[in-house]
Amino acid sequence: MKMHTQQLVACSILGALITACKVVAPAINASFLSEQNGIITVKSSGAGKSEEQAKSEAEKNAISTLLFRGFPESSQKTPLAGYREEEITGRHSSYFRQLYRQKRYLSFLTSSRPVSRYANKALTVEVSINLRALRADLEANGVIRKFGY
Repeated sequence: MKMHTQQLVACSILGALITACKVVAPAINASFLSEQNGIITVKSSGAGKSEEQAKSEAEKNAISTLLFRGFPESSQKTPLAGYREEEITGRHSSYFRQLYRQKRYLSFLTSSRPVSRYANKALTVEVSINLRALRADLEANGVIRKFGY
């Protein structure tokens, strides 16, 4: 009887721990809107403690989606940098540290404007990205190979 009670308690604790530990993957929400003259415009969402931080996260999500997922409705149907995000960012850590942490990604944005109100710590932004300039920069820094080489 004592052994049965101990097993029941152990199972209850284990069950509580399993249901309490929930891994939440960051949701990258970016969708294609239009493309013209090498500029791709997307709608992207981000979250943050402030409106500015949420806007920054939305912009980074747009760049990240372009680099590692692509936009099937656009001319950039496949990822610009490749599908293996962890491997690529690890191999070129210095480049991606500058791109994201030092906000170098801003140099590839031609516009960024909120299309929703900042609510529940989230914001949706319409972002235009200079695809040609971003591709040329990735090539110049050895992240991707030049087309045809």
